[in-house]
Amino acid sequence: MHSIPNKDYWTVLIIDSLTGNLSGESKQELDAWIAASEENFMYYEEMKQTWDSLRILESGKIFDKEEAYRLFRKRTRSKQRFLGRSLLYAAVLLPFAFLCYFAYSYFTPREKERVLISDIVVPNGSRTQLTLEDGTKIWLNAGTSLSFDPKFGKKERRIRLIGEAYLEVAQNKSLPFIVDAGAVSVRVLGTKFNVNAYSDNENIKVALLEGSVQLSANAYPSTLLKPNDIALYNPATGKMIVNNNIDGATDWLQNRMVFTGETFEEIIRVLERNFNVEVTINSQSIRKRHFIGDFKNNETIEQVFNVMASDGKFKYRINGNKIDVY
Repeated sequence: MHSIPNKDYWTVLIIDSLTGNLSGESKQELDAWIAASEENFMYYEEMKQTWDSLRILESGKIFDKEEAYRLFRKRTRSKQRFLGRSLLYAAVLLPFAFLCYFAYSYFTPREKERVLISDIVVPNGSRTQLTLEDGTKIWLNAGTSLSFDPKFGKKERRIRLIGEAYLEVAQNKSLPFIVDAGAVSVRVLGTKFNVNAYSDNENIKVALLEGSVQLSANAYPSTLLKPNDIALYNPATGKMIVNNNIDGATDWLQNRMVFTGETFEEIIRVLERNFNVEVTINSQSIRKRHFIGDFKNNETIEQVFNVMASDGKFKYRINGNKIDVY
């Protein structure tokens, strides 16, 4: 394929089209460009096939993560003309995943300083949804990474997760689906469940909505969960607690952040991931205070802090994406 003039520009429009963010004159412009030549049509089809199938690619094909991120940042900057400040601060759900967007566009035979296409990274302030080759659907929360072997689905179905994901696993009795989430391994046949395994959390949480899952955690005996069970495993102590209350486990899928007595430190980690901000706590007395609140991601970070600070327990200053708490 010959070089495409203004390739970055058309790539941005294609991404918007595939993610449902293109309409009006921009859609007409893209449609006309696609119809203008077979080369344009083939370029669009390649990206669409990648988005639709998320197939695991042949070995030796390498994904240029840096170029993908460069275009992602260009895309988000271009949107600032249309989105108000509140939406920019409010974790706009940009469906960003290196796996999806640029797989076909940035293959290269040079293996140094590249990453395999089977690595998916979701930055803070973003979320994404994908479908694996076996039909399993996965929603990834902000600040999450997921990886799997290029031979996924042939001898086993195993993924590695750091962060939070909701999964609807396609049933396959001959190939159990396994999620390695740090110190916990989750084994399933076909089910719906949520895994919260951020590396800076005290506990790894597995909440089961449908079906059954088997948990293994180091030397801890295997545990079978039934629907509405939630398991909390503490890697530091090796203890696991299972109860029958999954309330709030999947609130993030509805763009909600519900706090039911977490410490200020714990809440800050959630806000940093969801709003892509950096918070510096300058007051030691506030760190262990507990807060209750129910927020939606269409609220700005300023609105969230206004509510939390309304009782006068602390003050804060926001400068761009950096926040100081006093």
